[in-house]
Amino acid sequence: MARKRTNLIKVGGILAGFFTVLAAAGVALFFFLKDDTFSELPSFPVDSYLGGGNLWSYDEYRISGRVDNVIYRSRASNRTVASIQPLDSKVRLPVVIEPEPGAKGVQIEQVLELKVTLGPDGELLCREFKTRK
Repeated sequence: MARKRTNLIKVGGILAGFFTVLAAAGVALFFFLKDDTFSELPSFPVDSYLGGGNLWSYDEYRISGRVDNVIYRSRASNRTVASIQPLDSKVRLPVVIEPEPGAKGVQIEQVLELKVTLGPDGELLCREFKTRK
């Protein structure tokens, strides 16, 4: 009889350990997949920007759009000026894209999700973007 009780304790311990590891992996996966900062940003007010409205510099906005044209690409730095057409608009916005070192550049017809700020001279600056599918 003592032998069966020891086996039940071992099986219970193994199952408890398995479910603990499974729960910890689920919580870690939730936090890693939740890191979508673009969805938390407000959409860029295109009409207000084009109308000369007052926008706060250094506030972050989200632009979802297609790269219509690459106007300028610096060889010395990773700086690109691109014409972005927001998905819900027919206008084109000039955006200065300065991604982190080692990041891929942008290409024409690429659909992107951009995190932009308004620079001191009213230009749209982007340091972080991701490809949208």
